[in-house]
Amino acid sequence: MISIIVPIFHTEKYLEKCILSILNQTYSNIEVLLIDDGTTALEARICDEFVARDSRVKVIHKNNEGLSVARNTGLIHAKGEYIGFVDSDDYIHPRMYEILMNNLINTKSNISICNVEKIYDNEQNNNKTEFVKEKNEIRVIQNQDLFDELSVNHLNTVIMCNKLWKKEVFNKIKFPINKYHEDEFVIHELLYEAKSAVISSAKLYFYLQNRRHSIINQYNNIRFRDAYEAFEVRSRFIENISYPNYLQARVDQVWISIDNYHKCKLNYSSDYMFYREQFFKLIKIKKIWKKAGFLISLGWIVFILNPDLYFRIIKIKNGK
Repeated sequence: MISIIVPIFHTEKYLEKCILSILNQTYSNIEVLLIDDGTTALEARICDEFVARDSRVKVIHKNNEGLSVARNTGLIHAKGEYIGFVDSDDYIHPRMYEILMNNLINTKSNISICNVEKIYDNEQNNNKTEFVKEKNEIRVIQNQDLFDELSVNHLNTVIMCNKLWKKEVFNKIKFPINKYHEDEFVIHELLYEAKSAVISSAKLYFYLQNRRHSIINQYNNIRFRDAYEAFEVRSRFIENISYPNYLQARVDQVWISIDNYHKCKLNYSSDYMFYREQFFKLIKIKKIWKKAGFLISLGWIVFILNPDLYFRIIKIKNGK
């Protein structure tokens, strides 16, 4: 059985669609754990109504303590051998867990991953499930090579919700309390614990962007600090296990320092100085320039000489 954990907080506009997408899965051996994290009376009532309608649904009403506590609560109550997470403003393809489970069993992996399709709150019709081409082309990644995916396929690898997990992977790992970027803080440990993952090319998880009240879309200095801290924690972890490609984690950390510098500058925050200092600290690491390669190193030089020019070049490169 799959235990699917759904933390809920101020997503009433999307909640029913999210829950229905889970209950309508072609893989039906599931329990749905709705974690009401101190949300509105309407959302609490929606949860209770689904409990009455479908015996597979359970709800836990609790005071607001944040996403990490909600997920950890779900893990404590989960009865399934497998774990899934779905954010309550997202929805999933009807065959998502069927495909993920088949891939996991057929390859004897401990994590099964699918691709993510971004959807936007301002679209007239963001129900894209009928347009998805379910090309289930798979590849299996094992052991320390899993860390390379954090760089080459960051979003799909980092987030919790496009995955099916063996529950035992979480035996020693819990989500950090009072931190933003919860996924970033634990993903390297989970990959290390799992040892193997199967990755499907099928886009089966529909990930909402630009929601007005979403944490992701709000400027927050603490959130940026937590993101940087998570990259630092990951870099130290990968270095401590003596992974030969550990310098790539430091190259990624340089990227987050530049990105956060830019966000702080745009929002007139003096915190940009912190990320500038971290950038110069990181580029003093022996061999990091060689690991970054010529083009990335050239970009760093441009950033050192003229940050504004660097960001203009990036903007042009991204077609904005």
